[in-house]
Amino acid sequence: MKNPQNITLAVLLILAVVLGSMLLVTTSTPVLADSSVRNGDLVFVTGAYSNSRDLLYVLNRSIPRINVYSVDPQKDTVELLDTVDVLKGFDQ
Repeated sequence: MKNPQNITLAVLLILAVVLGSMLLVTTSTPVLADSSVRNGDLVFVTGAYSNSRDLLYVLNRSIPRINVYSVDPQKDTVELLDTVDVLKGFDQ
């Protein structure tokens, strides 16, 4: 295995096995947007968090900020979960 091509192929094969096993082991629920509406500088996107709770994302393009609200239709409540500065979020 002194040939550099053989070493490269061996490393790539090991990397493919490791990444493939990580893909099979990692199980996560996909995040899907149910619907979106744009009104001027505001963009509203809904998404399901669980069977009893939905999330509402409000993007204010003039400030660039996203507010995340938890909506519980059974209890008829809306709660602010988080506010994220979009520009700072991409700096990390």
